[in-house]
Amino acid sequence: MSKKGITYAHQTDLPSLPVPSLESTLSKLLSSIRAVAINDEEYNHSVTCIKEFLSSGVGPRLQNQLEKRSQEYRNWLEEWWLDMIYLQPRYPIATWINWTGAVPASDWNPYEPVSQIESAAAFTFHLLKFRQQLLHETLEPDTLAGQKLCMDQYKHMFNICRIPGIEKDSLQTYSLTTTHIIVMNNNQIIKLQVCDEYGIPFSYQDIVEGFQEAIKLSTDLFELEGHLPLSVLTSEQRDIWAKHRQHLLSICPKNANNLEIIESALFVISLHDTTPVSLQDRSVECLLGYQSTGRGIWNDKPFNMIIFKNGLVGINGEHTWADAMVIVRQLDWVVRSIRDEWKQLGHKPSIVLTNPTITTSKNKQLNLRTQPQRLDFQFDKQIKDATELASMHITKLNSTIELKIMQFPHFGKDFCKRYKIAADFFMQMAIQLAYYRQHGTVVGTYETGHTRLFYHGRTETIRSCSVDSRKFCEIMGPRKQNKSVTKIQREEQYQAFQQAIATHSKTAKESMMGKGIDRHLLGLQILATMELMSNNNQNNISQNINTIPELTSSTIPALFTDPGYLRSKKYLLSTSNVGVGESRSFGGYSPFYAGGYGVCYSIQNTSFNACISHIRNSGTNCYEFQSELEYALLELHDLIYEIHQYKKNNSNIGSKL
Repeated sequence: MSKKGITYAHQTDLPSLPVPSLESTLSKLLSSIRAVAINDEEYNHSVTCIKEFLSSGVGPRLQNQLEKRSQEYRNWLEEWWLDMIYLQPRYPIATWINWTGAVPASDWNPYEPVSQIESAAAFTFHLLKFRQQLLHETLEPDTLAGQKLCMDQYKHMFNICRIPGIEKDSLQTYSLTTTHIIVMNNNQIIKLQVCDEYGIPFSYQDIVEGFQEAIKLSTDLFELEGHLPLSVLTSEQRDIWAKHRQHLLSICPKNANNLEIIESALFVISLHDTTPVSLQDRSVECLLGYQSTGRGIWNDKPFNMIIFKNGLVGINGEHTWADAMVIVRQLDWVVRSIRDEWKQLGHKPSIVLTNPTITTSKNKQLNLRTQPQRLDFQFDKQIKDATELASMHITKLNSTIELKIMQFPHFGKDFCKRYKIAADFFMQMAIQLAYYRQHGTVVGTYETGHTRLFYHGRTETIRSCSVDSRKFCEIMGPRKQNKSVTKIQREEQYQAFQQAIATHSKTAKESMMGKGIDRHLLGLQILATMELMSNNNQNNISQNINTIPELTSSTIPALFTDPGYLRSKKYLLSTSNVGVGESRSFGGYSPFYAGGYGVCYSIQNTSFNACISHIRNSGTNCYEFQSELEYALLELHDLIYEIHQYKKNNSNIGSKL
């Protein structure tokens, strides 16, 4: 049903994902280990392991195998990445994989207040408008420095679902002629038709009325007595959810049909009867579910739009099928589209039919409004008990996660541009300095970089913590409240800052150009494990890649169990920049490890915003971290301003002389 367009026209021209040279990767790895090594002994052990990896012939042999694989696959990592990182792990995707986002009302709505139904209808209608661009391939490709990026992830946005399996999950693709969404309300699941088979949305008024009927179907307390919050099962460990899903299918054919309807839906609109106002409260509920109970989210779908009782909006996104920036771009388009349309109308369109009749491509005028359908499942004791346990499990898990939203309105991108500093690099140094001051050390720091310049590229790790960033943190030292700093000290701090961001710039560029080290090392480690398992007469990799470092150096190359190597890739700081233009929408996610932080941030012209997460009772405190981060941003501002003022004053003096 799609026609030749511009969205995917460049896909065949994209280069294959390269394999970096072994020597280059190991050299960069050694530098990264040096940055976080606890002492010289640990570092020297890493040096020995790396030399052995090269001189023994193991490294070159694995490198040769990887290069051969790269000749057979345009993206040698794609299948491994999907399986090892996402589909094989058995832990819950709720909280650990899925991410959260919140949409500031002022970005899209100049006509407050907006009811829950109006908000739900507006986002549904404009999501469908965005989908039309994908169906007709008219969406402009994403670009980086004028180069078109891989758009493959967009193909799965509205027609895919993660399906749980006993040992490994799968991604199921559905027909492009799908016409319905799922509405979740009051623990009920409603099928709602929203477009025709050609993807043309129903009128805004029809969608409003559809939501009204869906709410009626899900608010009759007498009729709904005994209904279970089935969606909470999707928050369970994956093999547990898979077993319950299989049992649910076996109870009766109606259950199988209902699951097919849910899993094939274009997306989910979840109506919550809560009224959170702050970005923080909305972000928490969008990540952890209704009142942090995990309810109201079908975690396996690509995204759930959360519409609160007060009309405010958030999102819960699933990570397997795509990286967050794909949804961020979609959401930015939808937000701007709603805002522009409503401004053009001069009012909210709830009182008018903006599109009273729809004409299909066959030029037939049709009444496309249909009644919503509540999906009533048949449950037995096993499913009832499973739902009860799942509800307790996810609530207990969610109680360990804490989020804190930082809104820093004092300055932003404009200040950084003024002094020719990349705002992202500025933020990265502030994050590391904040952690150093709070915990007295530097740690492995992950920043998301993408490899979408290449065919089916996903992400690469930008190892933000470097020898130079560590030196910068040490020179800055602890907070110097009410203590004078000499001009010489200021100059030393500034030089260290400049060197740190220069190193970070080089690392970031190399990562996005296919010369990062983490995915390369992952490929080598997978091949080493495959060799081991082959020697043990195992035909496939059935275990999570995260278990590989637990193997001993007697069974796998010593490099992969080296303490320095493991420390360098234990990212206690997990960071990501998800800003798009001047959109103030941003999101967050759980930290990689206990004892660490997740820091998802967005940079605007005059502000820095961040969602900071941590695991309670693990030696971290996101409120203290926010305080340190805000102070670090202010101090770096002062450092840069003072140095440039000093240079300016000296220049003026020299010109007068």
